[in-house]
Amino acid sequence: MMKETTFLKKRKLIDIPVDVLKNISILAAAQGKSVKAYIENLVIEKGAEIADSNLYAFACANDPDGEGQSVATEQEQKEFREWLDA
Repeated sequence: MMKETTFLKKRKLIDIPVDVLKNISILAAAQGKSVKAYIENLVIEKGAEIADSNLYAFACANDPDGEGQSVATEQEQKEFREWLDA
């Protein structure tokens, strides 16, 4: 029996060039998937490849004032959680 994993999801509208969508449609059909399922799978796989250390290095390199290197206040954490759920 397969273990079912539940993900928190967020809907995002994206624009894809027509020629790219045609190619993706062919790849999806070859795997017996819908285009939506195929694209979702690609994005999930790519996102899972990103290591936390890479994200942290990027954040540090792109935060010249060092603001992101301090602990967030309780209020900032609350606002961030609310923003994530928006």
